[in-house]
Amino acid sequence: MQAIRARQESYLRRELDRIDDYFENYESELASRASRSASRSAKLKTTDRLAAAKAEHTRRRADQVAHHEIRVQPHLDALLLVSEPAWRGSLSLERARVQQTSEALFVPRARRWFG
Repeated sequence: MQAIRARQESYLRRELDRIDDYFENYESELASRASRSASRSAKLKTTDRLAAAKAEHTRRRADQVAHHEIRVQPHLDALLLVSEPAWRGSLSLERARVQQTSEALFVPRARRWFG
């Protein structure tokens, strides 16, 4: 599990750095355009674009964090064993002509008895 976590952290860091670099460059480009423009409407458009870029930057970061999450889901076998007492039973085994009885649990996904 530690190796998976380290790999996911590495991938996430790389993606967040890429997103941050992209939006940092885009925002500086928009700021330089606004400073060069003499038109009031062009400055307003650039300000609107800058606000939209900041919102998109936040959204993309959140999307990458959600994409790289490690989700732990309960194992179906455990649920079946808890909810279905019928999976518990007594097994009769014969080894070397000797009859033995053993309590065991049947795990459906593994198709095996565990005793």
